[in-house]
Amino acid sequence: MTLEMWYRHQLSRFAEWGKIRLWQGVALKLLATACFACLGAIIRLNTPALHPFQIVFLRNLFGFLTLSPLVLRVGIQSLHTAKMEFYLLRSAISTVGMLLSFWAASLLPLAEATALSFVQLLFAGTMAVWVLGEQMRSSRWLGLGLGFAGALVMLRPGFREFSLGTGLALGAAALFAWVTIVLKILSRTESSLTITAYMGLLQTPLSFLAAVWVWTWPSPEQWLWMVAMGLLGSIGQVALAQAYKLAEVTMLLPLDFSRLLWASLIGFWVFAEIPDGWTWMGGALILVGATSGAYGEARLPTMPTQARTGGVG
Repeated sequence: MTLEMWYRHQLSRFAEWGKIRLWQGVALKLLATACFACLGAIIRLNTPALHPFQIVFLRNLFGFLTLSPLVLRVGIQSLHTAKMEFYLLRSAISTVGMLLSFWAASLLPLAEATALSFVQLLFAGTMAVWVLGEQMRSSRWLGLGLGFAGALVMLRPGFREFSLGTGLALGAAALFAWVTIVLKILSRTESSLTITAYMGLLQTPLSFLAAVWVWTWPSPEQWLWMVAMGLLGSIGQVALAQAYKLAEVTMLLPLDFSRLLWASLIGFWVFAEIPDGWTWMGGALILVGATSGAYGEARLPTMPTQARTGGVG
């Protein structure tokens, strides 16, 4: 085998591995969106018996507790980091965003609260280009555009008053866009476990400062829901952090629209909200948008994924 043939063979192997990493990132992002949609349903089930601020605190607390055995097994050294300022920034922004989004989820229908959160994708996509230097390829614009169009079809926004829930959801979306950028920066050097562990470690005391003013003791059934919320939240955050290690932010953003599909299904099964024809039409657009970005990436010219993701490993 000549040197040129060996070199071409290695490029081919890198390309195949890159595609595997790409689809792994897609699968993990879809898992994360399913977990987050379930969180919205649990919020609806437990309010107004529990204040949303209290639910945020318990979600962070039990999320950290469910992750603690894994942290101890790996070793406390897994928490060593040289980017504490990014963790502090992310935790502060994320805590306020969670307080706003959980409050909005208690006031709005599940699908509507989910759809309004998609404004985050437009902010995050723009900031990923400006802050991270990522390329917004045509396949990514197509995926983002189709997903957003699908969300609008499902919501069919008309002339109505601007409600408190709407304002809270939009404010949370703006904050979570910044969280997405900080998360991508951290994922370049930090492990998914470390990122998720610091989320619980820092956001639990921060969210307690808000919860203490509205505290009521949960019932035994509500405690079980809070434990489930913590477990789902940890799984979702680990999956999300790992997905951003495997693929770029702008490529994964359209997959966030799948949360509206999960929310519609949960609304049907749990709250007897029957999706209409517009919902299915919007869902079809979301599905096409979510897969077009990954398909377009898979057809890119041969190159190692490591290079395309800015050195993320």
